[in-house]
Amino acid sequence: ARYVDEVDSEKLIDKAINNILEELDPHSNYIPASQLARVNDELEGNFDGVGIEFIILDDTIVVVAPILGGPSEKAGILAGDKIVEINDSTAVGLSGDTRELVNKLRGERDSEVKVGVLRGKEKTIKTFDVVRDEIPIHSVDVGYMIDEKTGFIKVNRFSATTYREFMQEVEAMQEEGIKDLVIDLRQNPGGYLLEATKMLSQLFSQKGK
Repeated sequence: ARYVDEVDSEKLIDKAINNILEELDPHSNYIPASQLARVNDELEGNFDGVGIEFIILDDTIVVVAPILGGPSEKAGILAGDKIVEINDSTAVGLSGDTRELVNKLRGERDSEVKVGVLRGKEKTIKTFDVVRDEIPIHSVDVGYMIDEKTGFIKVNRFSATTYREFMQEVEAMQEEGIKDLVIDLRQNPGGYLLEATKMLSQLFSQKGK
């Protein structure tokens, strides 16, 4: 408040917090307010958007696949489409955080976004009016019986719906006579601790510990 020049207090606070966390364990991270909404979206189990899986390739959003039954699939967007315009503004070759660009595809449910795509070798931009809807994010990729007594479940994150998804798979396997369970946590970045402990409480007798 009394410094000789003007300072960006938010940046100073972020730096101070990050420096403090460096003194703690490597698993503690600070999420700035600007990123919190996105992180929460990924953990809550759903968000409102257009429903595509994508990659950023050479500064362009490329659709890997439209989510089955989602708004983009209904509008006619296909795997391989390159999104080059969003609401009549260019969506390629822009500097800065590509996440901000992707956020333009998100919005309130039932709101509309105009998406311009290049498809294959075509040179004409195709325009689609996509009505945003709730997009579910599943944290359990797959669950099945490996053999007569062993089940397999892959968990890709610990979101707000993980325990419920996990138990649905376990209960289905119990009907098939499951005795042993393999839980695949490879590439799982973590998430809500409570969801993980609720899962563990079903597998070990030391409930509450």
